[in-house]
Amino acid sequence: MSDAYKDMSTYEVLDLVYSASSSSTELIAVFISLLSAYFVAAYYFGNKLRGLELLLLSVVYSVFCLITIAGIYAQVRGMMRLMILIDGPDNTVFLNVYATVMLISWILSLLFMVSRWRLRGE
Repeated sequence: MSDAYKDMSTYEVLDLVYSASSSSTELIAVFISLLSAYFVAAYYFGNKLRGLELLLLSVVYSVFCLITIAGIYAQVRGMMRLMILIDGPDNTVFLNVYATVMLISWILSLLFMVSRWRLRGE
């Protein structure tokens, strides 16, 4: 851990933790919004898209989702490192499970879009 935090009081560290918590909560809301919008688009328009449209939409969606997941991971990881400074619990397993769930939901949303896209001929 960096020496930058050694002179901070417990209050200052907790303030940083709460700030990181707030930022990660906002990013989680953005991720859920992206995921929901993609599911709605897949349900209503998935069977109407051409191959190139599906590809472009999925690539843009994937880039935004992966950037958001990376941001959430970084925020929560930083928050956990700060919690360890004040003798908080080490919840690294929680962080890894959380990131895995988000990645699986992203993959499932892409699979759902492809399954809707395949229905276009019926």
